[in-house]
Amino acid sequence: MKNLYNKNVEWGTHASVEVIGNLVCNKVYTSYTLSTIKDHVIDKWIFNTIKELDLESFVRLYDYVFDNTKDQIISYTMEYYPSYVDDILRVSSEYIANSFDKIYDDVITLSKTKILIGDMNFSNIIFGKDGIRVIDFDNYKRSNLNIEEIIKLNISELCRCFKTAYRNALYYEFMNGYIPNSLNKVIDLFNPNSEELSYHVKKRILNYSNLLDYFRHYQM
Repeated sequence: MKNLYNKNVEWGTHASVEVIGNLVCNKVYTSYTLSTIKDHVIDKWIFNTIKELDLESFVRLYDYVFDNTKDQIISYTMEYYPSYVDDILRVSSEYIANSFDKIYDDVITLSKTKILIGDMNFSNIIFGKDGIRVIDFDNYKRSNLNIEEIIKLNISELCRCFKTAYRNALYYEFMNGYIPNSLNKVIDLFNPNSEELSYHVKKRILNYSNLLDYFRHYQM
């Protein structure tokens, strides 16, 4: 759901989100989603598991309304986390490294409960004052795969999210073009096959003030 927190009420393809109190918002699924696209409705077990984990880099979940007839959650409340960073290329490298490290650790923790992440795209993360938070869990599913395979797939999804975010940022920064070699550096930086991925990210960017400086540098 794009630009989730920019307005008091935001409509997406599958739900509306309304700010209803201090740092609290309410998500209500559309009737079409509830009846036709049920894969886009958060599962009760997924909701309760994420809520209990209270992951630092995921927005907090509070309560839900469950329709026994539909056997579905039809709405739920969660933490309102306002956007703070407009320019992800110029925010400090320390901000990105620390945020990525926390999300990475939380993804590992989540994977150990056998939850498979779906749809972690750049519009479902918020660059807030206290770091980056993940905001949308509707397409997360319980998996029968082994934990090692779930971790691998979830880390790939995390890297895809950041690669897409920075590819888009570079594209618009340079008026529908790219810094030479910058896309290769995006792919290398958020490479799910890297050993100790969060350390890999820190090692590459912390010598630069921001990621724009990193992407401009001629070296890999």
